Amino acid sequence: MGTKTKNISKIKEPIRLRTKNLSNGNQSLYLDCYIDGKREYEFLKLYLIPETSSVNKEANKETLKLANAIKAQKIVELQNNRHGFSLGAVRSKVNLIEYVEMLAERKLEKSGGNKRGTYMSYIALVYHLKKYNGDKIIFKQIDKNYCQGFVEYLKTAVNANNGNILSSNTQWGYMKKLETVINSAISDDIIDIKKRQIECFYVIE
Repeated sequence: MGTKTKNISKIKEPIRLRTKNLSNGNQSLYLDCYIDGKREYEFLKLYLIPETSSVNKEANKETLKLANAIKAQKIVELQNNRHGFSLGAVRSKVNLIEYVEMLAERKLEKSGGNKRGTYMSYIALVYHLKKYNGDKIIFKQIDKNYCQGFVEYLKTAVNANNGNILSSNTQWGYMKKLETVINSAISDDIIDIKKRQIECFYVIE
């Protein structure tokens, strides 16, 4: 008499990244969370667009990278919460440079692939953020000191196109763009509204 092999079901992920088709042809990314017998959905305000060009494919690649990073954070938060650790210790770990690049791709999508205006301003911000402090910075590390350092960097920074020192108006523009990025990250639930982050905006002279 043969023995029956028991089916061993795989352990399901508590949080899965899923998509929802939209009427405009885009796909909305959301997290399907099944925790302690309860199902919840968290829409990330991130969207995949039809891959009709190499630009769109690259934009989707960056968007998925960000969405999976958020998913990974949520799983870590869940595990730490179950073991009694503070959720605040594992938040805000999204890479700043990657996030700004993703915002640039969003603007490119809205402009129909026209690499002008707002898109180029984000790309220029990426350039100066890298020159200032490299490409490994995460949102958790952005505080008043980081912003003060960026202000000081901008005072002697040069335009990548012509080698001229940045004008006062251009320096101000980069700081306001960084403020926009942080506000966008708050809206996307990547970081919490905390005094140490908002203080960044008061170092602009």
